[in-house]
Amino acid sequence: MIDISSDVQRRVPLENAYNVREIGGYPTASGGRTRQGRIYRADSLHRLSAEDQARLRERGIRTVIDLRRDDEVAQAPNVFASAPDMIYRHISLFVTRPSTGVQQGTFPLSLTDVYRYILESSQAPMHMVMSEILSSEGAVLFHCTAGKDRTGLVAALLLDLAGVSREEIVHDYALTEPYIEPLMHELRENRPAAMPLELYVKLLDAKPEFMRATLEHLDTTYGGSAGYLRALGWRDEDVARLRSVIVES
Repeated sequence: MIDISSDVQRRVPLENAYNVREIGGYPTASGGRTRQGRIYRADSLHRLSAEDQARLRERGIRTVIDLRRDDEVAQAPNVFASAPDMIYRHISLFVTRPSTGVQQGTFPLSLTDVYRYILESSQAPMHMVMSEILSSEGAVLFHCTAGKDRTGLVAALLLDLAGVSREEIVHDYALTEPYIEPLMHELRENRPAAMPLELYVKLLDAKPEFMRATLEHLDTTYGGSAGYLRALGWRDEDVARLRSVIVES
């Protein structure tokens, strides 16, 4: 059972989104903490009431990065997509639709494989996501559908870059499981027709071992998040600038 008591300060309670929280307040290896009130992660925002939207604006959020596929966005448009006071960026972190890959027998069949797949196949959009976070004025929020896989991977990269411990990163990821319980019925109903039910149910988990294996892959393949960003073409000074956005000075 995941202990959510330590996350009370980070979670943003909303009526119509369930996995909205900041990544601030985590201790880093250098003795600092991740910057509070600066970077937020979330599940889909398409249901947000006017009150929910006001709560996010009160947090200073002025940039929203939507990581969902085109078909997900078309089916459930982001409430901030046309807001005049928000910068809305749609950057899909899947270069192909998962159901297509399953039909062809090529889509990864475990969440660890999914995360590796995103890291390897979606480097151009990942570059764009990180660049938006670096250049954003005010607080920034990124989200997908459940706030678990694409969102969880971006959050893990940022926390790793900040020097947050592996166990804290894994815990931040695993918190999604209790938070999205109200969404589980809907998520199960949206299973792609080509995907076997047994596989799909496994892909709805947020077990700690999935993120541990992903961080190990990140280490062995790239030397951590900083090395991954360099593989995307980032200069050392830009990596340092992004780290300064995440970590309090």
